[in-house]
Amino acid sequence: MNSAKTDEIDGVTVYDMCLKDSFKFPHYGISDFGFIKIREGKAFAFGETLLFKNGKCEKLCEIES
Repeated sequence: MNSAKTDEIDGVTVYDMCLKDSFKFPHYGISDFGFIKIREGKAFAFGETLLFKNGKCEKLCEIES
């Protein structure tokens, strides 16, 4: 997701594509070096993680320094 607001496909940013597609199904955007770990049926996000859902983007967690 680091370059999602600047990278384009057919003149549309990847970020805007994620927003549009989120009406069909929710999905996550993870910045470089971030990951989601699933343990015992629970998901834990590490690094900057975004949730795209219903045309909106919500930041789930930040990069810790």
